[in-house]
Amino acid sequence: MLIRNPALLRALFRASGRLRSKSAPARATNGPVKVTRYLNDAPGAASISADFELAWAWREWGTARAEEVGLRERANVPVILELLDRLDIPITWATVGHLFLESCGEKKNGLHHSNMPRPLYNGRWRGDWYQHDPATNLATHAAWYAPDLIRSIQVAKIPHEIGSHSFSHIEFSPECSTEDLVTAEILECQRSMGRFGIQPRTLVYPFNIMGHQHLPLLARLGLAAVRHRDARFALACPERDSSGVYKIYETMALRESRWYHQPTKAAILLDEAIRKGLCFHFWFHPSAVTVQGRATMHEIFQHIARLRGQGQIWVATMKDLAAYSEARERMSIQVTGSGQKATLRMECPIDRERFGDPEVTLCVLSSHTPLSITATASNRPDQPATLSFRFDAGSGLTTFNVRSSTSDVEITWPDGHATGTRRGRERL
Repeated sequence: MLIRNPALLRALFRASGRLRSKSAPARATNGPVKVTRYLNDAPGAASISADFELAWAWREWGTARAEEVGLRERANVPVILELLDRLDIPITWATVGHLFLESCGEKKNGLHHSNMPRPLYNGRWRGDWYQHDPATNLATHAAWYAPDLIRSIQVAKIPHEIGSHSFSHIEFSPECSTEDLVTAEILECQRSMGRFGIQPRTLVYPFNIMGHQHLPLLARLGLAAVRHRDARFALACPERDSSGVYKIYETMALRESRWYHQPTKAAILLDEAIRKGLCFHFWFHPSAVTVQGRATMHEIFQHIARLRGQGQIWVATMKDLAAYSEARERMSIQVTGSGQKATLRMECPIDRERFGDPEVTLCVLSSHTPLSITATASNRPDQPATLSFRFDAGSGLTTFNVRSSTSDVEITWPDGHATGTRRGRERL
């Protein structure tokens, strides 16, 4: 019988080290203005990624078995999309680049994809790296191509992220990969994904073998985040590498445990993330989603949606987590004015090609609810926008969201607005 008791499971996980976490960084402060750790000042964050591979990940089992798994994944993807639509949960689809192809050509020089470099070493099967590739098309070999499924992800009700899982599911280990190989794989992904209007900004390493030695290269190739595995920690905030690429720590994967109830484990870890201000990351293989797995995913995703509805977590894709973290890291704010009006002069010099223009949540301390808050973007100085905001009388905190490209924010208060400090904190 599966253990479902939360108190018992928490004690067992704590004793085994499965609740270890990295401390959250301090809240970014610009005088009386703070940039909250997560969007909408949520106490914690949750993200989900799916390793979308079809047959490509299972070639070492032989062509027939790999195609069987790939076709099972084909059947599962629409079911997963329907569940995510129903719960309004966006995820990151880490997708093998070859799946974007409608077809691929016949051999040249005796090789499939002869323009692509091969791994330095392949201990998974004998023969060429692309020998299992049928070099046909979607209609003939649906386990190797998936433009139809990718289009269904793109038109889903909830906007998902489509990231990279390399072009041919290579291993990123030093023994198997070189800069030339990684460059060719990512560039080929960009070409195949570009036909769908997609520019990949995140990467999940195939086989879950970390390739962090390539992070500076991945940054130059336009990637903003990778999924990171560290057996010492179950929870962490997005962590910025010196290359400028963010590591999104994985928390747990979809498994069919024989001794504990997975949704209860997820609930415990989500509670820890909320309590400590950290990020919970759940990942899965769509090919491995059985009938029981669907029920498990539904229960976990439903709990995540419930926590989001309570304002306890921000549910974000890997790309959005990295973009928010970068804007928070780089944003500087100068406050001028006093009394009835204050102006926030903002600068956020982030790489917009990689990170876009994310929304961030600002928090200011004051004695009264503002009359109005307006924001001006650096590229539209003559078009100020009125912002919605939330004022909490108990804490005296006003929170509101702005784009990272915002240059000025003006806050207006009624007559009699007080300035100074409150509970040891500087206020406007």
